[in-house]
Amino acid sequence: MFSKGIVNACAKLDDNDDFMLMLFHSARQRRRVKWRYERINWDRHLEELRHTNKFQSRYHMSEEAFDRLVGILRQQVGMDELQSMRSTGGNDPITPEMTVAAGLRYLGGSLVKDIADIYGMHDKTRG
Repeated sequence: MFSKGIVNACAKLDDNDDFMLMLFHSARQRRRVKWRYERINWDRHLEELRHTNKFQSRYHMSEEAFDRLVGILRQQVGMDELQSMRSTGGNDPITPEMTVAAGLRYLGGSLVKDIADIYGMHDKTRG
């Protein structure tokens, strides 16, 4: 865990230094609070795409083909909703529809960071 230099330096510390080292180590071990991402509202997103006739251009397939694809992939990209909320600090779960949509956007040439912003995900969520 620690490099040899740090361990050797620690061996030379007196009691005051031990206290400071303990404080430093304690501060480094604190976990950062998980960011609460605003997930895309999939139903509203679909409504907007239908209204503007842009589903095909966004996902490179019809909505019907998309629904069939999600049906085929649901087992592989599905999630346990309760576990997802626990592991993401209460964020809404990433649905199979969102996962497939993000994958199609990526295959269509979108950048991962842009996809993460659109769907409200961390850019390392789906690797």
